[in-house]
Amino acid sequence: MEIFLKFVAEQDSYGSFGGGIAIEQVYCLDKQEAFKIVRKEYTPKMSDKLYFLPGVNIPRIKLKEFALKYHIKTTRDFTEADVIFGGSLSNNKVITREWRYSVKTEYFKACFEALIELGKLDERTIEKISTALEFYTQDTILSDHRSILLLGDANLYNTLVINPAYELMQSRESLYANEVEEEHLELVKFLDGTEVLNEDALLKHINGDDAVLINKEVYQQLQAMFDSSDRDNWVLGMEILANSRYTESLFYILKLLGQNYPKLRECKSVDHVNFKSLLSYLNISKHNMDFNVDKKIQKLMDKGVLTTGMLNALIREELCNPSTFHSTMVQIKTVTVNENIAKYLNKNYEFRYLSDFEPEIEASKEEVAIDQTPTWL
Repeated sequence: MEIFLKFVAEQDSYGSFGGGIAIEQVYCLDKQEAFKIVRKEYTPKMSDKLYFLPGVNIPRIKLKEFALKYHIKTTRDFTEADVIFGGSLSNNKVITREWRYSVKTEYFKACFEALIELGKLDERTIEKISTALEFYTQDTILSDHRSILLLGDANLYNTLVINPAYELMQSRESLYANEVEEEHLELVKFLDGTEVLNEDALLKHINGDDAVLINKEVYQQLQAMFDSSDRDNWVLGMEILANSRYTESLFYILKLLGQNYPKLRECKSVDHVNFKSLLSYLNISKHNMDFNVDKKIQKLMDKGVLTTGMLNALIREELCNPSTFHSTMVQIKTVTVNENIAKYLNKNYEFRYLSDFEPEIEASKEEVAIDQTPTWL
């Protein structure tokens, strides 16, 4: 993590530099992830202290039952935790990823000194910027596009012999800055390089063996509920999904979400903590539950549960389905997968939908010689 200065220039009513420059320290990471969240098994121990990173969605009611069983406690002090859990949203909760511009520090200083000479800055602004620059060692300073244009306006300095705006503008570069929110700064520092368990490891224990396993039969029952015009059936179906054994039921969970997402988004239950826990497990929001075949395969791979049987079913039902593949002249005979999936399965995969056509054997006929000499008209 590195400390940079970031400045914002004020604009007057005419769209020119207004005489004010705000400057502050920002803490930036050279990567998009503040936390190293890993997928590993979690074995509960008696009296464990658990800490949840921002963005973790664990239903408190389920957690209470789990805590009573193992005498486990949760803590708000990450330094006291025995186990720390993170989720798919955790990194975005502590990092603001912004499109920034950087300029050379030496050229910013030149513009700053020129503005002092021209009397365009008040004493308070001069003091703040001078203090910020006194021990600053980075080669660049961050800003936004508008502020760069305001400070780099050559007309500001046209009475000076040397105009510093040109070098400032020539030194600017655009980049994404991964800025750590100040309230989470100590947490990010404390966990730098430390492995954090994915919340999936805890959800497995919280849902437990008593949770519903969604197999083909349960899937058909749930789909019948979502096909109903009774919204109470939809809500009940969502509760069953949210309280199922996620990993073992994932194939059918994805099918149900993909087939019924318009209805699910209409229900208030989509914002219930239990259903949000399912969405968090899937690393999605309520706005992107529309799983097509590619998204299903990718999610099954991400969770480490994709099998050739699942692939066969998806291809048969969604790619080779006559209701979705419209052609009276063309038929799909065999299907294969891309290199990433082949590597995941560690095999050459081919799904044969149609068997080979066997041509009729015709009786041999005496060949007749044909004059193939072209005739020009």
